[in-house]
Amino acid sequence: MIRLFEIFREVVASGSISAAAKTLHISQPAISVAIRDLETHYHCQLFERVGKRLVITEQGIWLYGQINVLLEHLQHIEDQLQNKKIKQRIRLGASLSVGATVLSDYIKEYNNEFPQNDVQVRVEHNETIEQRLVRNECDLALIEGICGDERIESNPFYKESLVCLASADFKETEITIDQLSELPFLAREKGSGTRTYVDSVMGANGIKLNIQWQSHSIEALLLAVAANLGVSILPRSIVIQFVNSGKCKIVKIKGMSFERVVSLAFRKDRKEDEVIGQWQKLLIKK
Repeated sequence: MIRLFEIFREVVASGSISAAAKTLHISQPAISVAIRDLETHYHCQLFERVGKRLVITEQGIWLYGQINVLLEHLQHIEDQLQNKKIKQRIRLGASLSVGATVLSDYIKEYNNEFPQNDVQVRVEHNETIEQRLVRNECDLALIEGICGDERIESNPFYKESLVCLASADFKETEITIDQLSELPFLAREKGSGTRTYVDSVMGANGIKLNIQWQSHSIEALLLAVAANLGVSILPRSIVIQFVNSGKCKIVKIKGMSFERVVSLAFRKDRKEDEVIGQWQKLLIKK
């Protein structure tokens, strides 16, 4: 059964049977048999077959989360019996914007206060981190905004301002909504917390942006703005160095301001976890 669990976990993590077969060095038919054996044993469907793709079901997502915990416990037992020096592993997710700003300070303070724990970090865009929380691939995460999934609890711990950024050569210091919609706009990629927030604000105000760039790289957007290729809306804490260096400037948008929350997020069924409590206290203190 443990081997079946390992195979199932790799199929979910890899996204396909073929990719899992390469990682595990076994044949694709053997993996298909393993999945069928699990489904037969638990009398449920773990994947839906959509064409050639596998789409994990709700029951599959739940089982994946439980398997992750189980296999980690088994590894812990093995390490203990082999007398290895063990630290509690904490899987922390963070959005790209959080990773580019406050994350390092939080990790440093947590490590100083809890040196017995081992924090392993994933910095990815917001949507991916939320999915990892749902699948129990992260213990907790620092995300932009509030996670909409009912299985996840989001506790806001600070507010973050976003600003409209333009080249230092940009003539205006304030523009209207109509002017913003006509300018070339340099956007974060879909799925990022910043993009989701900006799209929701613009949609609520009936604004259609003239998107010329989409990028997961914040640095690429900053350089493009500095080169006068367009304007962007990004967190103030990220752009301030470019502003202070004279490469860019902040432009006000008449009648609009941008402010969102950053949250500590975790699965609701882990609410009483000691590690969650440690991070809640640290973030409140900060």
